[in-house]
Amino acid sequence: MKMRSNDFKTGKHKQNSLFNETVREIRKLVYPHLDKFQRQQYDNARAKVLGIKQKKSQKMPLPELISRQKATKRHIDKRKQLEEELDVKLHIGDKANRFEAEKDIKNRKKNKIEKRNMSTSLSGKGFSEKSGVVYVGKNIVKRRKH
Repeated sequence: MKMRSNDFKTGKHKQNSLFNETVREIRKLVYPHLDKFQRQQYDNARAKVLGIKQKKSQKMPLPELISRQKATKRHIDKRKQLEEELDVKLHIGDKANRFEAEKDIKNRKKNKIEKRNMSTSLSGKGFSEKSGVVYVGKNIVKRRKH
């Protein structure tokens, strides 16, 4: 017996509605257990999907920023000491958490691509670039003198 396309669509619709209902239930269970920062991230993501403009986050006062930086440094030092004792690497790089480490790696890759694009636009023309400094080839200097 063949399924008609209409029956297939209603079956698929039921599956989608069941899936969406399950997702809603999971959200209701998880949302109360999120901390302040995670809840704010969730609300911002939901607002973005709905097309609502995101609120600007409050700027941090300087004393609080300095104290956070000191606490982060203490946290990193403590983690490094633990890594030395265990002889195991616990994190990527020297960052406080995974988010900062991944952000740093992403920025390094972006800078590398920008450098490569800059050097390819200069290559073959007697110029070279190293560490952000552009060097002029000897042949170009000789041609300019004559």
